[in-house]
Amino acid sequence: MSTRRFLNLVLQNYKDGIYSLRRIDLSRQHLFYPTPPPPEASADHHKRLDLQEMESIRIPAASARFQPNPSFDSIKHIWKMHCFGLSENKIICTDNSGLAFLLDAGSRSFVTMPSLHTPKWCPISFSVIGSEQDGASSLYVMEKVPSSDPEEGQFEAFLYTTSETSYNKSWYRHSLPPPPYILDPGYKRARIHSHAVLGGGSHLCISAIGHGTYCFDTASREWSYSGDWMLPMYGKAEYVPELDIWFGLSDGDLQPCVCDLSSALRGQKPELHNIWRNHYPPDWNSLGITKIVSLGSVRFCFVNFFEIMEQGVYCFGGPVVDLNFAVFTGMELLSSCAEGDKLLMNDNGSDNTVNGKGTQRIRMVNHMSKLHVLTGYTTIEEVL
Repeated sequence: MSTRRFLNLVLQNYKDGIYSLRRIDLSRQHLFYPTPPPPEASADHHKRLDLQEMESIRIPAASARFQPNPSFDSIKHIWKMHCFGLSENKIICTDNSGLAFLLDAGSRSFVTMPSLHTPKWCPISFSVIGSEQDGASSLYVMEKVPSSDPEEGQFEAFLYTTSETSYNKSWYRHSLPPPPYILDPGYKRARIHSHAVLGGGSHLCISAIGHGTYCFDTASREWSYSGDWMLPMYGKAEYVPELDIWFGLSDGDLQPCVCDLSSALRGQKPELHNIWRNHYPPDWNSLGITKIVSLGSVRFCFVNFFEIMEQGVYCFGGPVVDLNFAVFTGMELLSSCAEGDKLLMNDNGSDNTVNGKGTQRIRMVNHMSKLHVLTGYTTIEEVL
């Protein structure tokens, strides 16, 4: 898999409600060293960060601007956009009215798409990219907290394919069956805690709090029950084809980790084998928001959001925020250790060997970290 050149940011201006796409050119604003730093330097990377010395990452001018349809038919009358990365250059956007379009950042063009059957309030997504031969791509969108109404249209897919009446490929929308646990007697809305694409796109896997883990077969469009356990990761897990593992955030403490999730298709609970602890300066208060983007070739961009409080200053009994900022870090996964390297250890003292993968050992390398201070009415909504 080739390495991406652009990192896509979707910003929102809360004053006028306009969203904008900003594309950071990673060939000019580097997040990676030419060669990986030694394990000791990588392990202490975040602890040694200093706001006064950190290099800033420059957010470029907008390459596209868009805004939701100001309709009072929107969910809760809130005008909001949801943006989903299909690939480096293609982003699918929907609003709270269900209207949708594809933004091709490479050609700076917009493609109209079928509207969602039902607008989504807080969706999760699964991207399945087809082969170069068939070019078929799919984006699956599901409500993160499904209701008990199976007819509400809580799970849908955008498919780029041919139809029964045309050989030309186009975007089509399909309604899909919701996860079966919403039909359980006495079901109360439960949040989907983690999700991932398995089997190269053959299955979509979710874990819902209080209901266990289910897999959706994208060919038969049927759900199957994997077990009353949860995937050991939080949010979306990214598949790393070069290492045949999944990379994401650990459940609970939201630290970088890897895990082999393929056993979920066999009804077996995956085990977490690697967690790397990132220790930031003590006065950096984490907002609990972490964005992970796969850049290809076992490289990732981690974006963490923090705030620093003014010392001794209070308003209405609470501390006053002095600074809001985001930290962009380039991370790389290496299989086994280079000669002379010291293997990082897990918290329990075991080495980073992934079970089921023979003697494969994984080392996570922290490269560069760069700073962006959040000011005014603009916030970073998505990193894609």
